Amino acid sequence: MITAYHEAGHILLAEWFSARVVYASVLPEEHQGVRSHGLTRAVWPPATDPRQRSAELAKVALAGPAAELIYTDEQYEPRVLQEWWTDWLAAGEAIQAIAPHPLNDEQKYHILSAYLQSISQFLSKDRIWDRIAGIAEELDAHETLETMQLIELREQGRLAV
Repeated sequence: MITAYHEAGHILLAEWFSARVVYASVLPEEHQGVRSHGLTRAVWPPATDPRQRSAELAKVALAGPAAELIYTDEQYEPRVLQEWWTDWLAAGEAIQAIAPHPLNDEQKYHILSAYLQSISQFLSKDRIWDRIAGIAEELDAHETLETMQLIELREQGRLAV
């Protein structure tokens, strides 16, 4: 169920930022030699502001770890937790795209930690957390949500905040 909450965090925030999630799974997968516990794919509309899009991508990448932190009510060191490595890396690349100069690892860590805390506060709101719980239940029950199932959930308003 932890993975379902993790992926639900990605799904909800991607949809919040106007992306359309087309696939989500809690089944382990391997992509380019990296094994993940789950996967969420989204299609983004064309960006009108590349800096804003990079910030959104960073936040969506961190929404999975944030949802997992809330669900487990535990604190982890995000940059060393292997299960979150691809999320942390994606968020770091997105943050670097916004920065006016190259960031070292410590600078990225501080920025990403602030993002993670902000996202955790947002996701913790009752109405938001209720949506995440509903998405997580769907993922847990089906293991994979494909385009048609996601369209149904979207039409029912279950992916909206």
